[in-house]
Amino acid sequence: MSRAARIAVCMLLAAGVAAVAIEAIGRGGHGFAGKCSLCHTSEKVEPGGKVTLKASSVIAHQCTLCHRRNSGASHPVGMAVASSLPPGFPLDETGRMMCLTCHAAHQPAGGVELPNFLRAGVAGQELCVQCHAGATALAKRDAHALAFSDAHSQKKVAAPVAAFGIDERSLACLSCHDDLSASSSGGGSFGERRLTSHPIGVVYPSSGGPASDFRSIGSLDPAITLFDGKLGCESCHNLFSNIDHYLVMSNKGSRLCLSCHNK
Repeated sequence: MSRAARIAVCMLLAAGVAAVAIEAIGRGGHGFAGKCSLCHTSEKVEPGGKVTLKASSVIAHQCTLCHRRNSGASHPVGMAVASSLPPGFPLDETGRMMCLTCHAAHQPAGGVELPNFLRAGVAGQELCVQCHAGATALAKRDAHALAFSDAHSQKKVAAPVAAFGIDERSLACLSCHDDLSASSSGGGSFGERRLTSHPIGVVYPSSGGPASDFRSIGSLDPAITLFDGKLGCESCHNLFSNIDHYLVMSNKGSRLCLSCHNK
C-alpha cells in the first residue's frame, strides 16, 4: 500500500471514530459513572437522600469543558436565589444558581430521556414558569423571561428579517413595548429623526469609518448585534444584562452610543 493510500485509510478511520463519538454525545453522552466527586461533595448519598452539589463555579467549569456558553447571553449562574425553587431544581452548596439547577447531568435510569437534559422534561415557557412568577403580578425580569423563554440567547446567530424589515425578536419586543411601534421605529433613511426611540429595522451603513458619522461594521463591539445588517432591539439591549434598561453595555459617557456613532 502506498504512503498516500495509508494516509487516506488513517483519515477515514479517524473520521469514523469522530463520527461515533459525536453520535454517542448526540445519544446522551455524559459518561460520569464513578466520577461523582466532580460535582458532588460526597461519593455517597447523605442521610435522608440528600445529595449536596459543589459550588456553581466548580460545576460550571465541568460543563464548559464540553459546552460553550456565552455568559453575556445566557441565564446567569452563580447568583443567590431570593426565593425557594420548586422541588427538583437544586441549588449548589451555597444556595446559588448553577447549570445543574435547570439541567440534569444524567438521564433518568430506565425512564424517558430528558430533552437537552432539562429537568421536568419540558422546555421553553413550560420550563421557565417552574421558577419564574405565574400569570399574576409579573416582575419585569419574569415578564421578559416568559416572553422569550430563552435561557441561552440565539441572537448571535444570523437572524432572519421578518415583516416591516424588522427581525422577529424585535417584533416580539414590540408586542409589549407598543410605544416603539413599527411605524415609528423602522424604515426610512438611517439617522432620520424619529419620535422617542432609536430607529430599528434600518440598515447599518456599510461605508462607515473614521471619515463617516458611523464606525465601520468590522469595528463594532461584539456585544452589538446586527440582524441581516439591520438594527434591532437587541442591537442595544440584552435580556440577560444586569445594566439598567437591559443595555448590552453601560452608556456612561455615551459609551454605547459612541460604539456606533463617531460623533
